[in-house]
Amino acid sequence: MSAIAFVRPRLAVDIPAFLVGSLFAYEDLLGVFPALVATRPAWAGPPLNAVALTSERLIAFDRQGVTESTFAVTLSAVTGVSSPDDARSGRLSAVSPAADLHLADLVPEDAIFAQAIVYNAAAGTLYRAGQSEANEP
Repeated sequence: MSAIAFVRPRLAVDIPAFLVGSLFAYEDLLGVFPALVATRPAWAGPPLNAVALTSERLIAFDRQGVTESTFAVTLSAVTGVSSPDDARSGRLSAVSPAADLHLADLVPEDAIFAQAIVYNAAAGTLYRAGQSEANEP
């Protein structure tokens, strides 16, 4: 059985309506951050400059509204999460067999938050939006 942990969402940018509309009914929004995004396979659309962290996925999107397309990595498929040096560098990579997200220019606290959630979710922890005492996964 999976552990369930509650975290207070970290919302650093406005959440576009199309992103809210693309969430699954059982999916909680845990964080939305500005970031420089690189993908594998390579993204061919407009630059992706924000990332949403949900209870199920990491979703990269264009916060300028040029496109409503997203690039996502499912947390349960992540086989590795890393940050060069450490998450305080503001960089984070989530690697899966089908796709990878490489994020840069995150606020260090957001990178640490996201890294902990992605790592623990891949290990079986289910995160839900709610109140937590320390707001740390």
